[in-house]
Amino acid sequence: MRTLHTRGGIGDRTAYYALLTYLPSNVSIKIYAFHPTPKTTTSLIAGGIGVFPNSFRALNAISPASVIYLRAHDNASSYFVIRNQHWTMLGRL
Repeated sequence: MRTLHTRGGIGDRTAYYALLTYLPSNVSIKIYAFHPTPKTTTSLIAGGIGVFPNSFRALNAISPASVIYLRAHDNASSYFVIRNQHWTMLGRL
């Protein structure tokens, strides 16, 4: 059996680890990113991750140690801003 994930985002990585954990070892899982690489699109790279309660529950089911690590090393913020590649603000949560 083979599975294919084409975006390469956090959801696909979460699915990958869940499938890896619960499916037989003969299952082949590949993740492909179809977006341009940062090298060809911009010279400015920034990143961050927002982890909400449901995400913590999912991460805890996959790897309880990851939740402990995230809570010990977090930089909690009361909000975060989502921007596109042109640095235009798309939203604030």
